[in-house]
Amino acid sequence: MWTDTHLHLDASEYDSDRIAVVQRARELNVTRFVLPAVGAFNFDEVKSLAHSIPGAVYCLGIHPMFVDKAKEEDLLTLKQKNSGLNRRSKIRGFGRDRT
Repeated sequence: MWTDTHLHLDASEYDSDRIAVVQRARELNVTRFVLPAVGAFNFDEVKSLAHSIPGAVYCLGIHPMFVDKAKEEDLLTLKQKNSGLNRRSKIRGFGRDRT
């Protein structure tokens, strides 16, 4: 049993074969998926997608590639969306996708 810990399954590149991607992963014993959001603009989409795929969970945050475009209100939205989660549900991390 494997976990894909970083799958941007909400990306438009997967629009034509999203379900097939998950199925192929399951055939390779990947049974859990972590779907990270990249910005406030896709928090709800990622959450909804994770709820539609058995074994998937989501995490909310602002991807390093989108930090320059983020607004102060995005941080408030992030705080609001996370406020309803219990402490164990929150995963914190940071990326170094670019230097």
